[in-house]
Amino acid sequence: MNSRNHVVRPNLSFRETIVLADVPETRVRKDIESGRLPRRHTTDSTHLWFRWLDVYCFAAIYSHSFISARGRKLILERFEEITSRRAQHEHWTILGAPEISENLRVEFGKYLYLDLCKAFDDVEPRVAIYALGLSRIEERRDVLAGEPIFRNSRLPVRHIGEMAEQGESEANILEDYPSLTPEDVEFARFYFRAHPVMGRPRKGAETGRVAQTASR
Repeated sequence: MNSRNHVVRPNLSFRETIVLADVPETRVRKDIESGRLPRRHTTDSTHLWFRWLDVYCFAAIYSHSFISARGRKLILERFEEITSRRAQHEHWTILGAPEISENLRVEFGKYLYLDLCKAFDDVEPRVAIYALGLSRIEERRDVLAGEPIFRNSRLPVRHIGEMAEQGESEANILEDYPSLTPEDVEFARFYFRAHPVMGRPRKGAETGRVAQTASR
């Protein structure tokens, strides 16, 4: 499965980005507020947005805590240099990870570097499922007041995602909804995390993970 074949929009929201990268929201927000991570806003300046490729960078940088703030800034700057240069030949600014035929390392010290190839390998399956899933859903005013549904159905995406998030087995979900695929269920889980219903009470203890924080 390749994400570039299914990307239906060029950018991701802040929550989508950190959900797919599977990193703590607070650490990323601190770097945005401090200026270490550039702000990108929608045209109305009300929401942050990021590129698909930022998912891989976030996963590499924010999945652990031992890189200092200065180190993160250096890595982010180096990552921008690499992506800007390679974007002239590959559609990184729009699609997911490119086909990588050589080692891609971001150096931030004499002996230290991040291996982004490993990050791509780890994150690409999630990105591919999410990109494909976005092409499989729609919003119609005449169906559930515009709630996102799976295309050609009346089945709310967030309903399936909430079932999966609350521990319902994939087998049971597929038995109840045979039109779905395992990839649909996994996508719905990501979508539910990235698009929680506004005002929904929090469940469980605070862990710092985006799946358990309120939507901005």
